[in-house]
Amino acid sequence: MTPAPVAPNKRGCRFTIRSTLLAMAWVALALACYTTFQTNLRRSQQEHILYQRAETLESLQENVYAMQVPRTANSQRGFLSGRDLDLADFSGVNVVAGSGAFQSTSMVGANFSGATITVGGASFQHTKLDGADLRGATITVGSSSLQITSFQAADLRGAVIVTPGGATLQYASFRDADLSSATIDCQSDLSSFQEVDINGVEFAAADLTGIHADGLTSAYFWAPPSYDDRTKFPADFDPQRAGWKRRP
Repeated sequence: MTPAPVAPNKRGCRFTIRSTLLAMAWVALALACYTTFQTNLRRSQQEHILYQRAETLESLQENVYAMQVPRTANSQRGFLSGRDLDLADFSGVNVVAGSGAFQSTSMVGANFSGATITVGGASFQHTKLDGADLRGATITVGSSSLQITSFQAADLRGAVIVTPGGATLQYASFRDADLSSATIDCQSDLSSFQEVDINGVEFAAADLTGIHADGLTSAYFWAPPSYDDRTKFPADFDPQRAGWKRRP
């Protein structure tokens, strides 16, 4: 008599699927824990870097003040330096000035929309342009300019900033500024755009190819700056790896 065929053990198959799903869940949990660890580690490192840079910036500010104090009463000081020009209207003007222009000048909320400004070296040092309207403005400066200059919450949409390199835009702040469609050209100089605050900056469609990749890497933030597919970067800079936020 032929024995009846034995039915396959379906329980074993179900056990294998269950085990696979359980293993996948553990892998997903491990990846989530690793991602959280990396995020916390990156945040901790960023906070440490910010603390170090704050100390460096404070030291630089003291040095700049020390250099400028003896020139307070100097009638030959650069164009409009040391002035309080908050809310001033420079819209559409064409300014050409020599070295040392706009040093330690406060121009909070000033209107420079459509203006063309060409100045010599060591200009716009320790200048405040917080909340200023610089839409479509063109600013051309000499070496050692725009150091410790603040553009916090400024509107620089379509603005063009051109420097010859030579330690320009060091320790500047663009925190929460809008640089959509703006161009920053530092001639790819290694000493320029160093330790710049780009916290929360909007860089949609901006052209940053004139900034050295190391300069962009040295920029710091805790709220990631934003960019999109139209934003142009130097060849050796990866915004995603640097922690920037890509807009759809």
